[in-house]
Amino acid sequence: MVSSFMYAFIKTKNKLLLRHYHNIKFGKHSQLQLQLQFGGGGVMLDGFIFKETHEEDENGKILAIQIFIGGYNDCLIAVINTDEPETVYLQYFAYNTHCNVNGDLLRDSGTTEMMNTFIKYILEKHFSVSVIKLSDDASFKCDDITINLYKLYMLKYGLSYYEKKFDFQIDTIENKEKILAIHNYNKDVFTKGIKLDKDLIRIELGRIKMLKGYKYDSDNINNFLDNMGYNELVSEFLTRYHAKINECEIFNDMLDIVFNLYMTQLPTSIVFFKVIRNNYNYKSMTLEPKRKLTRKSVIKVSKKLTRKISNSK
Repeated sequence: MVSSFMYAFIKTKNKLLLRHYHNIKFGKHSQLQLQLQFGGGGVMLDGFIFKETHEEDENGKILAIQIFIGGYNDCLIAVINTDEPETVYLQYFAYNTHCNVNGDLLRDSGTTEMMNTFIKYILEKHFSVSVIKLSDDASFKCDDITINLYKLYMLKYGLSYYEKKFDFQIDTIENKEKILAIHNYNKDVFTKGIKLDKDLIRIELGRIKMLKGYKYDSDNINNFLDNMGYNELVSEFLTRYHAKINECEIFNDMLDIVFNLYMTQLPTSIVFFKVIRNNYNYKSMTLEPKRKLTRKSVIKVSKKLTRKISNSK
């Protein structure tokens, strides 16, 4: 999937973002990141400290504004390109307990607080910005396992993470028809109800354990499946069940099994947007117009997906 960093770089051509992406990927700390992490200054708003840096050309003209909460690979990174002043690109958004001033940010409600404060900051400090854009590659850590939030939220709510959590909307301008059709197909699958097949999941977990040499064994699998009811709706199970530290690997494999059985993987991340000023009509913009998404084209792709699922059973 294209990361939010790379999506923002492609849209803004901001070289500082590309350097930051590579620093994170290869674990390197730039002087700018160290300054952001350990330096003073910034603007405090509702318990969060915002810092900004500018990228300038050789004549001193500002090309882009970078906005940070936290330091290196910590909490939030966004950019406003001066050639596209109405849009702020959110390249990085992650939970850390130290993202707020007191260092006690709660995991679930804390991300909502941080997003709401970010929107408030933009509205108060950057009057030209009316819309937030991001490329959704959200995930979270369960022990040392990275769990994809698109899979979890689609199976649990029938909505992606940013749709459910922050009321973002899918961008019909930026996304290709195939991406929109797959996402709508996955939503439709959810509405029909997905029931858990414990026996099939047991077999698949055993197969994965044998193929990949995972640390969990048959007892771990049985203990995990004891939490699951026969023919229980996956949404109900995921609502009441929270993975223990020693069950993260099994839980993640279970999500992959169920998602791949009933839903379809996205070939790339979905681009979402959120309008934050009431007088702004995003749909009236003419950004790189694509062929109109028609009902016929969605049905065509959905039929292909349906055949794929039918053939896999």
